[in-house]
Amino acid sequence: MFSVGQMVSVSVTRVKQRGVFTRVTLSMDPNDLHTNYTAGQIQPGMVFTCAVQSVEDKGYVMDIGIQGAQTFMRKEAANVYIKQINRNKPLGKDKKIKKKSTVL
Repeated sequence: MFSVGQMVSVSVTRVKQRGVFTRVTLSMDPNDLHTNYTAGQIQPGMVFTCAVQSVEDKGYVMDIGIQGAQTFMRKEAANVYIKQINRNKPLGKDKKIKKKSTVL
């Protein structure tokens, strides 16, 4: 799913001290990443990490983890991402990606 050197967005969900080591638990779930946002705060140009919620005929329903926000990525826009960033691997359910916001 990931490759060496690939950047990903994460949220720290837990920090636990174990002697001289610190154990940090991370999440890539959009609900954890964007927990401090509301749908009313979304502005054009903002970038969110999202997950493919479902594959539709004309594109993808995306989960950005913000209650009340409905997001959709057209296949044309997804194809640019697939070619330029995703190494020609198609998107699928629960695949995490970064997406610029479009106010609906």
